[in-house]
Amino acid sequence: MPGLSVGTQGQLWAVLFSYGVVGLALFLAFLWGSAWLTARGGDDVDVVLHAALLAVCVAIVTYGLDVVQLLSTGLVAVLLLRRRHGLEGPPDEA
Repeated sequence: MPGLSVGTQGQLWAVLFSYGVVGLALFLAFLWGSAWLTARGGDDVDVVLHAALLAVCVAIVTYGLDVVQLLSTGLVAVLLLRRRHGLEGPPDEA
């Protein structure tokens, strides 16, 4: 049927169109860089969070992400990076 929208063209293409090549490079550097840096997870929580991050890395080519999905992806990446660098608890009082 003409005029029937099947889906989006993908987050990758939306970022490229909206922010250009530099914006896309920064977006992919954060997303793929955080996936690369957290590849060697320790416990089950790390594995599940990393699997969610990898799913987003694959899905951005085909599917677009809304605000909630982008926020969730950023939070997963930050949690993984914090756990990777040993910043689990609150800072120590001096």
